[in-house]
Amino acid sequence: MRLLYVCSDFGIPVSGVKGASIHLRSITSALAELGHDVAILSPNPGNGDDQATVPVLMPPSKSIKQIPRQMKTWLGEHGLSEGVAREFRSLWYSICAGDEKAVQQINDFAPDAIIERLSLMGHVGVDIAKRLGIPHILEVNAILTEEAAQFRSLHLDGLATGIENNVLLQTDRVMAVSDCLAQKLSQRGIAPEKIDVIPNGVNIERFINASSSSEIRRELNLPDVFTVGFVGTFKPWHGVETLIHSFAQLLCNVKKAHLLLVGTGPQQENLRNLVTQLGIKDSVTFMGAIAHSEIPRVLNSMDVAVAPSHQSTSFYYSPIKLFEYMAAGACVVASRIGQMADILQDNVSGLLVEPDNVDDLCAKLKIAHDNPALRKQLSQSAFDQVCSRYTWRHAAIDVMRTMDKAIHRRAIESQSDDPQQRLGRIA
Repeated sequence: MRLLYVCSDFGIPVSGVKGASIHLRSITSALAELGHDVAILSPNPGNGDDQATVPVLMPPSKSIKQIPRQMKTWLGEHGLSEGVAREFRSLWYSICAGDEKAVQQINDFAPDAIIERLSLMGHVGVDIAKRLGIPHILEVNAILTEEAAQFRSLHLDGLATGIENNVLLQTDRVMAVSDCLAQKLSQRGIAPEKIDVIPNGVNIERFINASSSSEIRRELNLPDVFTVGFVGTFKPWHGVETLIHSFAQLLCNVKKAHLLLVGTGPQQENLRNLVTQLGIKDSVTFMGAIAHSEIPRVLNSMDVAVAPSHQSTSFYYSPIKLFEYMAAGACVVASRIGQMADILQDNVSGLLVEPDNVDDLCAKLKIAHDNPALRKQLSQSAFDQVCSRYTWRHAAIDVMRTMDKAIHRRAIESQSDDPQQRLGRIA
């Protein structure tokens, strides 16, 4: 089958290092490895060293970047908020990606179906699918209008919500990355039978073939040190400050320990200041953002990998870091929240801690330090679990099952005169 994967989010470069970019590359590559012809339609191919194995298409219109830049400049010159220009850029991309020149590229590829990642102000995939008369399935990683309003800002909120509703209404099927997100979509008015839950995954081969932990430890000058690590973006909901406080407590009882923080983000400066204030600079390394191809060998150097996410009623994510931790053979310590609590079994495949609880996290780190045999047992169980269910190949197979449902739905609706059945349902 020829599949077009659409992501209209400028903030997700195809070859980027953040989780959304990894997801995009990994799921499209896994679909290609199943034997499907896959192309990605994106406004931002990026320039990283871990490029996708599938071609990236870009609409040829130069105005996609020029007009929003002009708008941003004008707003700035008049002392007005420039944020609306970013939102307008995504809207303008939806318009340009449907013009004649852009559609000709897609016609040349001749997709049988479209998979679209839900993006703020993104309407591209639905429009193309309607124009070509082919099935469309929607991948939902978050309810983006709610997320933007809560964590950033949303200037064109009414329009953004209208577009989001439109896409949810017109798609043939919805893929949610977690049960929690599926429930939120149902509360939003999407029929539960229209939703499939497909968690994120991991490329096991990359971790099996990674360098040995002893080699990496020598490079980092940590040959015989108990090493705790975090990989991800330094954003408020990831709870890295809780990890830093807990690690500082651990150092009171465990002298030979080191904390590796891999990534970057808006909280980076605050976290560096916190490390300085706690007097633990010599025991903490900020490694910065690294290429995704380097993640397996860095994770191999960790005795314990931590996902210390904050308590939140909106934690409906499927953290890629969790599956990569499990694949790396590290002992996983994670907050008892959302999908992490569903997947990890406490004291069987990892150690679960109460979110935002510095003392509890410190106690679990101490348990992991004092019990090497337990660490090995937990890491092996986690590795077996991720191999049996949570690889990108598993996810790709599930995506194609969803696609089969979408095709079957269209076949049934083609025999129906009921317009409500053809459109689906959303409140």
